[in-house]
Amino acid sequence: MSQYFQGAKGGALSLEALTYIQRLADWALYKILTQETTQQCCFILAARQSGKTSLMIRIADKLQQDAGYHCVTMNLQGFGSTINEASLCQSLLWEIAATFPAPEARLLTQNIEQRSQEMANYPSALQFRESLKYLMQYLRKKGTEKLIIFLDEIQSLISWKLQNSFLGLLRALGQEETLKSVKFVLLGVAKPTDILTDPAVAFNTAKGIELGRLDEGDCSALIQGLSELNCDPKRLFAEILIWTGGKPFLTQVVCNLCIEELNITGDEDIPTALQDLLEQKLINNWRSHDPLSHFQEIERWFRNGYTTVEERIHALELYKQLLTSANEIYFDGGREEQINLIVSGLAAKSENYINVSNRLYHNIFNDIWVQETQNFISNFISGEKENPMLNREVFILVDQSSSMTKKDRGKQKSRWELMPEALQGDIDLLLKDQGGGKKICEYVTLYLFSRERVGRKFKIPPNKLGSNIFEENFPNGNTFVVPTLEACLNTWKEGSRREGKKAFIIIYTDGMLDDRDEFAALLQKTCKELTDETELKVLLLGMGEDVNNVVEDFLDLDFNVRKANKDKDGNPCNIFIFDLVKEIDDILDPLGRKLGDDPDGLESIPKWVKERHSDWYQKYVDLIQMS
Repeated sequence: MSQYFQGAKGGALSLEALTYIQRLADWALYKILTQETTQQCCFILAARQSGKTSLMIRIADKLQQDAGYHCVTMNLQGFGSTINEASLCQSLLWEIAATFPAPEARLLTQNIEQRSQEMANYPSALQFRESLKYLMQYLRKKGTEKLIIFLDEIQSLISWKLQNSFLGLLRALGQEETLKSVKFVLLGVAKPTDILTDPAVAFNTAKGIELGRLDEGDCSALIQGLSELNCDPKRLFAEILIWTGGKPFLTQVVCNLCIEELNITGDEDIPTALQDLLEQKLINNWRSHDPLSHFQEIERWFRNGYTTVEERIHALELYKQLLTSANEIYFDGGREEQINLIVSGLAAKSENYINVSNRLYHNIFNDIWVQETQNFISNFISGEKENPMLNREVFILVDQSSSMTKKDRGKQKSRWELMPEALQGDIDLLLKDQGGGKKICEYVTLYLFSRERVGRKFKIPPNKLGSNIFEENFPNGNTFVVPTLEACLNTWKEGSRREGKKAFIIIYTDGMLDDRDEFAALLQKTCKELTDETELKVLLLGMGEDVNNVVEDFLDLDFNVRKANKDKDGNPCNIFIFDLVKEIDDILDPLGRKLGDDPDGLESIPKWVKERHSDWYQKYVDLIQMS
């Protein structure tokens, strides 16, 4: 991959990257944050991989360097899959304190915790307000008058169901004279109506900023990167923009592809040569060629998105009109299907009209894809295809070994202390009505495991996970999971499996298993007893920093790289799933990934694996292509 087009690797562009292109949104956001206005908050809501995070990093740096502001950038997904209002407020304060030099950060954190204890009987919003006042007093003593807080992946608030209370809190902060110099910037993949759903919470002081196309700005840096090719780089870049619609990630991907593989002999060959390259490397068999799951993220939005089934159906119907319409469709900001289509990424607004975002999407997400996606959604509505997640016996195994007492960097609590909150949200999802009175399970069986024996067992009915389980059972000993896992398997096989019930076994651990070989052997043995791999899924969720040392070993197991696991009939059998707690939106995401049509395909590999374990990913791509 070219070192020049860094954006093709995915993720935010570094401050040093030459290929970051400023758009009108950069100027608009900087202006809002530096002017004296009553606006306490502004938001940038757009499709994935549209440059939101790169913009955030640059504006935060510019505000600190040029205006002397104190800026804090946070990714809410890093807060975990489940959080409540109190822990959200506390986490935000800790993150702000952590941006100061280490000695000051420790002092500030201690004072915040002390204030929290003194105000334990007050609402969390009030505690947050008072601690924020304290932090602003501290900043003013250091000569800084403004605090800007950037919150990325704001859609996490929706999954936590905290969007209304949080925006209500921001509105209340804006009414405090001493806090008017604190401003919030919200960035994420959502609609404004998703972020604020309660009509009782008025929030008129928030300003929305639209991200535009790359060609709004000076693209000379991108054009310069194409100059080594045997053609006019300006003409080539203009043709690239037709295919990418000026979407930042896609544009850098195509530029990088041209540098690596474009076979061209002159300017007259540009349109044909580029089309041939894109058809071969991106469009044809697109799921296998998908760079960092860009196209599959769009498909997942329609198949499993957080909007309702009806909203997705209406958005697809509108998209089908855009595909076949000779003219653009007038944009009406009041039509939900138009907004949904823009948030998905498939459509873009140009002045007063809405159209398909780019030629690449037009070719990949074509009429055939629309029909297939509509059929997929209709099958679940009509019940022709039963949701494979439903009617399960669910076991949750929690690592109780001594390593769970560790506090990871930036965390005020140990891994063990963080477990009750994360677990409660996951259990609530597993016990939730999925529609028509159907559930994944009626109760959850919880085990704590550590020593080389079956761990302590608890039956958890709805809303009954008590923190006393973790207060009364302190971590100690080694990390032996096999005895407890085997007990769960035997309970299921000798009990509910005989009644036709399938099972999920979910393991939370820091990944340092003392019986890892025995664990792999038990999975292999269990597969040989199955005829249908969807009967059972064993999900291991890694938490903490230590798990980073064993990620690729678990990925090998997850994707059955060595093809060691076979079912009773000798067919490949994959019952194991691996993911990281901090990377999943909720517990259902990794489970659903392995119950799809192609559980071992490239599209089922998590985005974070492709980005941070690219060598492993490339080996797996090579393995798939050889098989």
